[in-house]
Amino acid sequence: YIDINIYESMFTSSMHVDMKIEDVNNLLGRVPIVGQETLVLRLQTLSNDEEQDWLMLSCKLYSISNITQVNETLQYTLQFVTTDFTVNFEEKISKHVKGSGSSIASDMFDAIDSDKDLEIENSKDVQDLVIPNMTVFRCINWLTTRSYNDNGSSYVFFENNKKYIFKTIESLFEHDPAATYKAAGKNVRSYTKEGQSS
Repeated sequence: YIDINIYESMFTSSMHVDMKIEDVNNLLGRVPIVGQETLVLRLQTLSNDEEQDWLMLSCKLYSISNITQVNETLQYTLQFVTTDFTVNFEEKISKHVKGSGSSIASDMFDAIDSDKDLEIENSKDVQDLVIPNMTVFRCINWLTTRSYNDNGSSYVFFENNKKYIFKTIESLFEHDPAATYKAAGKNVRSYTKEGQSS
């Protein structure tokens, strides 16, 4: 492969992976790639405390794009989505539900039997709804538009590399910074008030 890009956004339900391939053996023509192939990524990163952290992602292929030929080499991008997203289409929900949006979302999430946990911020609303043949993720996203709490902020539902989140946007900003960065020019020393180089 040439590169791998992993995308996560608080405005999409699932993580996406793009893998750019440089193919000199014409695997795209000789191997039947039809979609739904599984990719398991195990990536090692360093956390802030210098301990090794592992990112595990199980994904399914959903598209092949940007196919170009350069001399004898074929380049293309394999696009993957996390496995839970495809499992989500196997479960349709058609039933009457009562309770807060957050409690209904929690019950709906259990239907996909994900390896990841769902982190929920309790909502204050009271719902009495008929869910009309929706997928799990579509239902939970629909509940984000109906749920509210005391601060009046909008709810979001998304997946990050560790878990799923159903919370208000405002509550996502209440955490301490994960890291602090300093911007400085190359070969420029910073000085303390006393004039000492650091």
